[in-house]
Amino acid sequence: MMKMVEQDFELKCRLLDQQVKDAAHQRRLEIIDLWFQGVGVAVGTGILISFVWLAKYAIDHGQANAGMLGGGVATVVALIAGNRYRKGQ
Repeated sequence: MMKMVEQDFELKCRLLDQQVKDAAHQRRLEIIDLWFQGVGVAVGTGILISFVWLAKYAIDHGQANAGMLGGGVATVVALIAGNRYRKGQ
């Protein structure tokens, strides 16, 4: 009888240890995901600023069509970057 109780206790201890390890692993994965999202937002913002600057430069130098194209590209990039990093999609 005592041996069964010890085995049950040992099994429950192993299960609890595994649950603790799983929770720590999940936290690490969530932190990594957060870093990737932050880097994505930073890169996307940099690209958006670059496209807006390029569009302004083109408009200032009398090439309105190129400026409008640059502004349109900047808008599309912003939409894609904004939708890509939403959770649950």
